[in-house]
Amino acid sequence: MAPLIDVVFLLLIFFMLTFAVLGQAMDVTLPQGEAQADASVEEDINVMIDREGILRINGQAIAMADLKTELETRLEKKKDKLVNLESYGTTRVEVFTTVLDISRQAGAKNFNIIR
Repeated sequence: MAPLIDVVFLLLIFFMLTFAVLGQAMDVTLPQGEAQADASVEEDINVMIDREGILRINGQAIAMADLKTELETRLEKKKDKLVNLESYGTTRVEVFTTVLDISRQAGAKNFNIIR
């Protein structure tokens, strides 16, 4: 077993060498680039079933019969095929599962279920 002073000495040498190496840096000139606005930002598709049972897509009221065609047109433009489903605790399970099934039939692959 090594005496404690040997261990302290080895640690001192280790940290002195580490800091000496970190101080030897090379200057690098990075190229300057211009940030471009991403014009292809996709708007999320938010389907909400409000407390009265009214369906809304991104805040616009829609009938259950028109949901599939509206989702199909919106999902055509999206790569990730993501639909955010939001409902309240008082929403009937049958209504929620119907909206979920219609979303799948329209081409949605990924879902975020809120509440």
